[in-house]
Amino acid sequence: MDDISARKSTLKKSSEEYRKTLEGQFNSLKDNAEKWGKTVVIVGLSMFVVYKLVRALAGSDEAEERIILKSEGTPYPVPTYTERRYSIFDTIKEQIALFLIAIAREKLMKYLESLENESKDVTRKKTK
Repeated sequence: MDDISARKSTLKKSSEEYRKTLEGQFNSLKDNAEKWGKTVVIVGLSMFVVYKLVRALAGSDEAEERIILKSEGTPYPVPTYTERRYSIFDTIKEQIALFLIAIAREKLMKYLESLENESKDVTRKKTK
């Protein structure tokens, strides 16, 4: 009987150790998923903001460029395009947009690098 109760207690201890190990792994996976989720949201929103800024600075002349007229001889609209004239202001807007994109890229790269360094520091601390 003592042999069976000793075996039971050994199995309970080992199952408790496995449970604690699994909980630790689950918590670390949950933390990593949370960090990646935040990173994806930040990068996505940053890209959206840059896109909107570029569209605002470059102007959306698509409505002016594409005029669809219904010609009398065809039962469907025929797209016609107007010529677009570039001015110095369009060039300035494009350069400002490129500058803002470069700044946003640099900031995102620094942020992602800091996240990577933080995760390396955390893993070093866990291994010690």
